[in-house]
Amino acid sequence: ITFQLGVEAPGETVVCPLQSSDTTQGVVNTASIVVNPSDWNTVVTVTLTAVDDVLIDGSVSVTAEFQPCTSTPNGKFDGYDPDDVVVAVDDNDAPAIDAVFSTSPTTSESGGGAVMMVSLQTAPAGTVTVTLTGTTPSGEVAATPAELVFLTSTWNIQQQIALTGVDDSVNDGDVEVTITLSSTSTDSAYNGLTTLATVTNEDDASDGVIVTVVGAYTTEAGGDMQLHISLSNDPTRDVTVIVTSADA
Repeated sequence: ITFQLGVEAPGETVVCPLQSSDTTQGVVNTASIVVNPSDWNTVVTVTLTAVDDVLIDGSVSVTAEFQPCTSTPNGKFDGYDPDDVVVAVDDNDAPAIDAVFSTSPTTSESGGGAVMMVSLQTAPAGTVTVTLTGTTPSGEVAATPAELVFLTSTWNIQQQIALTGVDDSVNDGDVEVTITLSSTSTDSAYNGLTTLATVTNEDDASDGVIVTVVGAYTTEAGGDMQLHISLSNDPTRDVTVIVTSADA
């Protein structure tokens, strides 16, 4: 905002107070403009700086309000009231669910876990419930709790979800799991939001053939022993085990 007193030297000192109409949205960098006889024709710059908040309030108009000026020693400009200036403050806030890991984003089928911290990005106008609505692929991790509640007074306080790897008998390697968090709220800005987080579930399975011998030996008279054969994990397709003798 630029200010210049006029086109004629006032011959005295002029003080013009000013203020912001809403200091929660914008503030001016000076409480008054002072024009001296020696610099009466100098353009004065006033800065109105937007205040960053956590509210979703859209574009807001803030006025740099001038109050009636005073001048000394003759009072020539007493009561002069410059025009106010209206400035639009654009909002930079957007509703979102924040999900970050306080540990490594890794679980394991042997029971290793990870902790995900959840909060809201901006202050809601009502209670927000965040629910873990799915893991993809399913059956790889378990989550506790599956639901978090954020009040208007606790929206920025992180709450945790504990993730634990689920063991299976399939050698499926390390699996990247996508976790979906969804919100419901009476605040329309926070109703129906979704955010995704990713965790890796490490496999603890290894392929192998298990052979158990029943009976210590055979005889040439026809005695026999048994081999009980099984697999160490569930196969993804049929497996054929070929048994041969080292001395037929």
